[in-house]
Amino acid sequence: MLAEADKERYKEMKLQLRYITNKLRQAYEIFGYESSEFWDNYDKTCNIVDMEGLTDIEKKLVTHTIMQRIIEEFKVQDRIKLYIALDDAYQAIANYNNKETNITKMVREGRKYGFGLLISTQLLEDLPAAIIANTSVKFVMSYHEPIALDKIQKMLVFTEVEKSLLHRMLVGSCMLFDQNAIQNGMPHPAFIEVDQITRNEKDKLKESIKRLKIDKAYDFPKDTIPNREMHAVIRQLDIPSVSVYRFLVAFERTKNITEAHAMLKSKKWITSKTTLYGNNSKPSLQQRAIDSGYFADGKLTEKAVRLLDPYLLIQKQGANKGSEEHVSLMQNTIRMIQDTGNFAFVLKEREAFDVGELQTDVKVKGLWDYYRVNAYEIQTNAIKSEIIRCMEKAKDQDTDLIFVTNSQKTKEEIERLTNNEYKCLKLPIANDVVVI
Repeated sequence: MLAEADKERYKEMKLQLRYITNKLRQAYEIFGYESSEFWDNYDKTCNIVDMEGLTDIEKKLVTHTIMQRIIEEFKVQDRIKLYIALDDAYQAIANYNNKETNITKMVREGRKYGFGLLISTQLLEDLPAAIIANTSVKFVMSYHEPIALDKIQKMLVFTEVEKSLLHRMLVGSCMLFDQNAIQNGMPHPAFIEVDQITRNEKDKLKESIKRLKIDKAYDFPKDTIPNREMHAVIRQLDIPSVSVYRFLVAFERTKNITEAHAMLKSKKWITSKTTLYGNNSKPSLQQRAIDSGYFADGKLTEKAVRLLDPYLLIQKQGANKGSEEHVSLMQNTIRMIQDTGNFAFVLKEREAFDVGELQTDVKVKGLWDYYRVNAYEIQTNAIKSEIIRCMEKAKDQDTDLIFVTNSQKTKEEIERLTNNEYKCLKLPIANDVVVI
């Protein structure tokens, strides 16, 4: 018989293998959809790999896999000259359990294989020490947070005057720290103002760039796609999978894992025990939420709260949010959408619509239908010109328009003005309205 210590080691090893298997399965599912030209002439053309629509953990897997493949190529093809640009790189460059990532490995060893790495991130302090020490040129945009400024000052060693300048720089300006220049007797950073590139320059860039899409979403036939521009806007949002999103909604309502599972079952959002609790080859719904960064330590993370909290969603519109009555109706509309299991969102641009609803795919179970969007317009009064503007906007964006009001009289007037062409809901004012 195995000793207790051996049993624990065996149990831990089994859990680790299960975890690794799940991650490999996720990576396989993603790269099973990559286009046939994915690696064609990657070292001779300018390629953009687009990962919109993937979860955070899937983006990490894709980045790791691509970087590992490139590292292997360099070992056998030492004449390759290649620059890799990694945008919004904070997740990919983070160290896990003090283990070096492929990114830091590239920075340390890249020069001898003939390639360079361009990294952009919103916070310079996100970068590991290995990247700071092994990159010679750094462009730093304006920083406004005092604590972050102090960290940057220590990291790059600049004066109080330069620190003040970094704090006050306008959009389109940056400070350039060039280690090579410093070694040649120019110790101070350079101040740079960047002119916006022209339309012709943008068109020329597009001609030389091949954009590759990594996406798990179901692809509709081209002739059934109603509005590509709106589709692109929606895909820029942080959207979890259907099952994970519904789990987050259920937990936010119940504040308890067991009760959240019961709610998912009662609403028939998720009835499969395997989806809820997982098995030897599939992680539980809770674990998937953890892997995606939406759940930790038995509660929703800040990332999840930003997706669910009506106050934070409405705050995106800033001063354009409207009156207290308008905000209250927006809050109730968001809750109503969430209670159906559909994805509620608010765009920053008020010109789009007040509240949006992304529905599930009727053809493919468990996926969002990025081409079926409901646009909710909040109306506290029935002004004819405003109603007509909303109808024209909905037709331009090819969205299904739904009016929302809290007055029966206003509802009837909207129905009259639209000849009952559009659905109109009467919702109560939210009791916990917060004036933003």
